[in-house]
Amino acid sequence: MYNVVWCICCICKALFLSHKSRCS
Repeated sequence: MYNVVWCICCICKALFLSHKSRCS
């Protein structure tokens, strides 16, 4: 179960970072 949460966390973090770099 924790692995699923961690995976979602990683995807969210990756999307957030890519969006952040795109904005700047």
